[in-house]
Amino acid sequence: MTDEFCHVCLEPNPSIRQTIRLRDDKSTYDITGHIHCTDPIYEFTQQTKDKMPVKKMLLLLKENNLINSID
Repeated sequence: MTDEFCHVCLEPNPSIRQTIRLRDDKSTYDITGHIHCTDPIYEFTQQTKDKMPVKKMLLLLKENNLINSID
């Protein structure tokens, strides 16, 4: 049921979705949502040159107001 909601804006998303997968050696985190919500996250992760743990990337995304919460 959570797949029917955008993980970024928390609005219903019954149609086309995009998933951004963050991963490191120890963990994986998927962010699924509207394409217009997830594109800025994808661009940000591609511009980040340093490899870092998923948790640190999530904190950076939150600091840059690209995601609302980390659960």
